[in-house]
This record gives sequence, C-alpha cells and structure tokens, in this order.
Amino acid sequence: MIADGVPDQLPRVTTIRDDSDADALDLGWNAVRWMPSEFVDLAARPGFARLRATRDEPTDVGRTSFMGRRVAADTSQITVRFELAGALRAGLLLRTTETGLLELAVHADGRVRGVLVDDGVPTAVGEGHVDVDYVEVNRGVEA
Repeated sequence: MIADGVPDQLPRVTTIRDDSDADALDLGWNAVRWMPSEFVDLAARPGFARLRATRDEPTDVGRTSFMGRRVAADTSQITVRFELAGALRAGLLLRTTETGLLELAVHADGRVRGVLVDDGVPTAVGEGHVDVDYVEVNRGVEA
C-alpha cells in the first residue's frame, strides 16, 4: 500500500545464505558477550567459518563460541554443514534466553544429542549416531 508520509518497506527476508566465502562476516551474524570477528576465522579454509573453541557452555556467563543469527519468522528451515576437525562438538543452538535453549549437537565420537535447557536445567530430548567425516543438519523450527 502506498500512502503519503509512510516510508517504503522492504519485504521481509525469507532466505539467508552465507557460504563463508567473503573477507568478513555479514553484519547479520552476532555472538554473546563478544564480536564474532574475535573468534571466527574465514581465512583458514575458504568457504568455511572456523570457530575458536572455548570451555564455556552455552548457558555459562562467559564467552562461548556461538555464532548466531536472528530468525525473522516463527517457522524456519535451517541447514548447516560443519566439520568437527579437532572440536569436541558442533551443531545448532536455538537460544531463547540466557538460561534457555535447545541444542542439537554432534560430538567428536559421532554421538548426536538433543538437549533442552530451561532455566539452566538440561534435559536430553534425543540421541543418535552419525558418521563424523561430514555432517549436514537440516531441521525445521517452529516457535
């Protein structure tokens, strides 16, 4: 709708794709308690974002290696590809508060684990096993 005095609105972004092949991270990426540029390396392996690990868990008050993106819709389809390459675990994290999150992680031994954390209390919601040489996670999220 066009109306005098009302600025044009850009349509809501429905597709976000980042192949980690730029010189710097897109400004849409965020982190908790530090900037992604402080722990994400795009030059180590072109086409990949290498995160420097920390010992902090996602619910710790510290600097976790968490690279986040605000999701603009209540329902989203998310695909991520990652390598563990020396990491203890990697995966997806749906963070709702400082002490509330849903983590889907692949561990170095191939164990896949889903954990729901509510008010800092973790509850396992599922477990399985995958080949850790190459992992692709494709999951729908509904709020």
